[in-house]
Amino acid sequence: MAEWKKVIVSGSAADLASLSLDTALPVGSGGTGASTLTNGGILLGSGTGAVTPLARLTAGQVVIGSTTGDPVNATLTGGSGIAITEGDGSITIAADGLGAGTVTNVATAGSVNGLTLTGGPITTTGTITLGGTLSGIANSALTNDSVTIGSTEVDLGATVTTFAGLTSVTSTAFVGALTGNADTATTATTANGVAANSVALGTDTTGNYVATLGTGTGVTIGSNTGETSSPTIAVDYGSSANNAVQGNTTITVNVAAGELTRDVGSAAQALGGGPSYTLGLADTITGDRIFSGDTITVSNDLIVQGTASFQSTTNLEVADQFILLNSGSSTDNSPGGIVVQQNVQDVGVVLGYDAAAGSNAGRWGTKDGQNASATTFTADAYVSYVLDIDAGQSDISLYQKNGNIKVDSGDIFIYA
Repeated sequence: MAEWKKVIVSGSAADLASLSLDTALPVGSGGTGASTLTNGGILLGSGTGAVTPLARLTAGQVVIGSTTGDPVNATLTGGSGIAITEGDGSITIAADGLGAGTVTNVATAGSVNGLTLTGGPITTTGTITLGGTLSGIANSALTNDSVTIGSTEVDLGATVTTFAGLTSVTSTAFVGALTGNADTATTATTANGVAANSVALGTDTTGNYVATLGTGTGVTIGSNTGETSSPTIAVDYGSSANNAVQGNTTITVNVAAGELTRDVGSAAQALGGGPSYTLGLADTITGDRIFSGDTITVSNDLIVQGTASFQSTTNLEVADQFILLNSGSSTDNSPGGIVVQQNVQDVGVVLGYDAAAGSNAGRWGTKDGQNASATTFTADAYVSYVLDIDAGQSDISLYQKNGNIKVDSGDIFIYA
């Protein structure tokens, strides 16, 4: 029965139904090198040799390392003021008692060697007071013996009257003096106005201004003098050069019979009325035609009912992203493809869609010796699909064909 079968490659996990070995798998191949291991014993590495098991630990034992030899099973030994209690799966270490020479408890309150804790545990609301020799520690001996305001460092216990590096000072009732430069968001104003005719354009002002109006071709300017003048602009009409054309001038467009048609517009129309003509090709043009030029553009559909032959010496360029073959098909069992001619005219290697019935239906394949005029083909070999489950593709029956590959969770499968 064909199914997806996992391919074991470097970095993938093996998925085997069973594995039997005639001898112990050596350490160099990922094994232990031993055929049996001590029940409950801890395993010791031995380089490339087989692992060595320790004896099963008894209650309270731990593994103690050694500089020159293998680790050993042993129990902990208590010291002065320390008691060790071994249990089944447990070890308890406790101090013998409290008092001088042992442990002093100042968890909630107390005083030890000049350090006094009052008001609660040190981890919450307690207060620590330094006394004795600790009370004489200078501020300069502390790790954090200063604070920095702006870019000015202030030592503990010292005073500073000037601060550098401040970017802003916010206060609703500031008292004192500020020196230096200041920016303001308001605009300064004066009580004096501007005297009449005291501003010279281009000297006391910036920006563009119009000094005078100049005449151009076909345009006449009048009354263009003084501050209160009202210039007039007139267009020169006429039929000679550099004159405008009047609106009642007409234009006539004639077309040759059998080549072009004039669908919209009369024989003569006035230019001032916005003349409009629509020219088109005749419905039928007989005889051979040669279109020359760098580019010939057909805006609508081009239907060729004969044979289209492309004989350019450069590569064929197609702007469409998809090419439709076998466009007249009305069934799901229609093969098709692209033939690359070899040494025989119209015969070559085909890359096509094999729609034959059976398990190979719906597969792309290749075949040598395919005639481009044929309507069917049987592939010599099939193209293998890669089904990427990790990329969101679905494992459907269409792709469950011999030789196809599936990638799922980083593992590789082949259908067979």
